[in-house]
Amino acid sequence: MLEGISAQEYPKAKHKQSWPEPTRPGDSQRALPCLRLERTGMKTDHSIIPDAEWQKPRDNAWKAILAADYKKAIWILTPVFKKYPGDFKVIYFYASTLADYSEFQPPKRRKALKAQGCKLLLGLLKRMRGISRPLAYATRNEYYYHSGKFDRQYALGAERVKAGDKHGYYSQGVGSAWHAYGHARKGRRHLAGLWAKRAVRAWESLQSRKQLG
Repeated sequence: MLEGISAQEYPKAKHKQSWPEPTRPGDSQRALPCLRLERTGMKTDHSIIPDAEWQKPRDNAWKAILAADYKKAIWILTPVFKKYPGDFKVIYFYASTLADYSEFQPPKRRKALKAQGCKLLLGLLKRMRGISRPLAYATRNEYYYHSGKFDRQYALGAERVKAGDKHGYYSQGVGSAWHAYGHARKGRRHLAGLWAKRAVRAWESLQSRKQLG
């Protein structure tokens, strides 16, 4: 998730709310309700969660993310996602958090959860009409990152920078750094160096823009 999205759309930053948690966050991973969503799939109900109902679980999930407790964040977001499976911002926050959470799981589980998050994000890319520019940008950024399309993430950042959005440097920095790493793993030293330099330039540009306010 990225800075620049309104509080009504998703938490104030990432750089992907009154609901009781089904059980304690420390309980067995096998009890996580997110694992059962694979059988329900993407529903067609596009009902929108009221702002007052969304605020507490959204904010509580964001606090958990800031504490690096992605498991707790998923516990908070899952019942909201199940109740409002067609709300764009709810799907976005749930899917990006699920994909982030997958990074801390064993390989097989990581692959399954990552695929689930990417599938949800890809579905949102087909529903961009009428979505605010910041949320549309954040959705594309999360999908490109989690699906490993790092060159497209870099291109997205360049697109946003050209439009005057400094957050585009973030997408450029992340995308080019990971793209460089991919080339390096395959022994493509020249391409790895080229993309690494692009990453450095993007991060330096982002930092200088922050210092300028």
